[in-house]
Amino acid sequence: MRLEEFMSLISGASVENEAFLELKNGLPLGVDGEGKILLSQRRERTITTRHTCVVGAGRSEFLQRLLLTLSCLYEKREASFLILSPYKEYDAFLHLDGMDATVPYILNKAHFEEALKALRAAKEMRERGGAGYPHLFVLLDGVEELQGFNESGDLEELRAVIELLAHREDVDVLCGVDLVGSIFKGYPGAFVGIGNCLVTAEKDGKAYVTYVEDDASLSLPITVDYPADTSLADGIALLNTLPKENGEA
Repeated sequence: MRLEEFMSLISGASVENEAFLELKNGLPLGVDGEGKILLSQRRERTITTRHTCVVGAGRSEFLQRLLLTLSCLYEKREASFLILSPYKEYDAFLHLDGMDATVPYILNKAHFEEALKALRAAKEMRERGGAGYPHLFVLLDGVEELQGFNESGDLEELRAVIELLAHREDVDVLCGVDLVGSIFKGYPGAFVGIGNCLVTAEKDGKAYVTYVEDDASLSLPITVDYPADTSLADGIALLNTLPKENGEA
C-alpha cells in the first residue's frame, strides 16, 4: 500500500465526524485484512496508558509513516511532536509544513536528560491548565542503543518518559525499541508496562499488532498493511501539497 492510498482512506473516514474523532483519539497504524483502518488505542477506559511500542526490523520506517499520517490528521494548532532519536532521518520532519515538530539531537545521556527536563516543564504547564497547549506526541526511537543507555536491561530511559506522562489524555508516547539486549528478547510478555499496544513491523509493509488487555494478558496478533513503498522525502513532498481544512486530510 502506498502512502497516497492510505491518505485517501484517512480522508474518506474524516468525512464522517464520528469516524474522524475516532481516528484522532487513536493512532492509525494501517489497514487490516478487512480493509478497515486499525487503531493502536483500542481500550475505552478514560484513564489508560496511551502508549504504543514498535519493534521489528522495520520499526523506524513504520514510525516515520505513522508520523506522516498523524501530520495529516492534525493541524499545527492541534498537535505538537517531540522526536527523541539519534537517527538523522527524523530531521526531515522539520520540513513538513503541516507539523509542529521539535527534533533535538539525542546523542548522549546529557542530551536525553535535557529533553526529560523539558518534558517535566511541559507537564507542569499542562497541569496548571495553561490554555492553547495542543495534544503532544513524544517519539523515542533507538535511544537504548546509545552508549550508557539501558544499562540495567530494563529500558529505564523509556520507562522514565512513560512514567512521567502516563495517564495523560493529551499525550501519546511512541517507542521504537531494538529487541536485541532488551527485556523483550524472547519474552513478549515483558512488553506489559511499556504501553498498551505492541507493533511488530516487517520491511515488506506488514506489521503485527498485539494489545495488552486490562488483565495484562496479550491479544492474538492482528496483521495490518501500512504504506511502506513511498520514500520519506516523497511522502513529505506529497503532504506539503495537500490542502488542509478543519483539521481534515
